[in-house]
Parts: sequence; C-alpha cells; structure tokens
Amino acid sequence: MHRKPAITPPATAIKLEGAMTVMMAGELREQLLVVLGHTAGVLRVDLSAVSELDSAGLQLLLALVREGPQVQLHSPSPVAGARIRRLGLIGALRLEQEINDGTP
Repeated sequence: MHRKPAITPPATAIKLEGAMTVMMAGELREQLLVVLGHTAGVLRVDLSAVSELDSAGLQLLLALVREGPQVQLHSPSPVAGARIRRLGLIGALRLEQEINDGTP
C-alpha cells in the first residue's frame, strides 16, 4: 500500500530584538500579526536578543503562543528568561525545555 507524500510547510523563523515594552507593544503587535498571516507552518520565535520585557511584552508573547501549537518560542535572553521564570509563565509560554534549573 502506497501512502501519498505529506507536504509539511516550511518553518518561518523570526528574531525579536530590543525592548518588548508598553512603548513598543502596538508596533510589535502589528508586525507579529503580519508574520502570523503569512506563516503556513511552524513559526519559531527567537527571544535571545530581547533586552527588556514588561507586562505588555509578556501579553504579546502569551497571545502569540495562544494562536496555536505552530508557534514555538525559544532561546530567551537572560532578561526575558528571568522575568518569565519569576512570573511563573514557563509553562504558559511553552518554554519548559528552554528554561531549566534557572538557566535561560
């Protein structure tokens, strides 16, 4: 029996850089919506260059992850990892594999 080949859409990778704060939330939200609208496969979001992360930035990340299982956050910067850990959002942001034993 032959199975039809499955076509998996390619992953899209983006890197968030700089401050994810209330001052940037509106602009960043619009940019993320555009990326989501053009992504058919997995969206991998690199957080390694995030320099600041406040509650508005966290809300954006939570909303992004809520869009579905196709969004994967990874490599949180020390600042982002510490804030996410301190607020108990590791599971909600699906970063269990990324943040272990206090190491972002």
